[in-house]
Amino acid sequence: MARHGESILGLNLKNKKVRDFVLEQVIPKVHIIVESFRPGVMERFGLAPLSVHRRNPEVIYVRMSGYGQDSTNPMTLEAGRDLNYLAVSGILRKFRRSPDSKEITFPGNIITYYASGALYIFMLILQAHIQKK
Repeated sequence: MARHGESILGLNLKNKKVRDFVLEQVIPKVHIIVESFRPGVMERFGLAPLSVHRRNPEVIYVRMSGYGQDSTNPMTLEAGRDLNYLAVSGILRKFRRSPDSKEITFPGNIITYYASGALYIFMLILQAHIQKK
């Protein structure tokens, strides 16, 4: 949700004119970029961290991906969702109906998004902001 004086843009980055607009008009004005595409997507759009930093060296650029950016990880290109993360981490078994049951009760909250993704993103942005001072 945008606060007073802020804007939210929905952009089709597959369109070259839109990408040019982003590089020329948007990137020089932004403070923080949080992207959550699979590895290589922002590179294909010409909006990878190095390209962005050439236009705006002060921008804080954070990449958020479920299984990381490392191409040696076999799950890197997989789509990730809360249930996947809970299962892969082993935490999902803690939500069994009983210790000997295979049935789970899915947690009512999206734990992995809040506890890992958003928390670490926030900490990285805060750390980068503090280091800039």
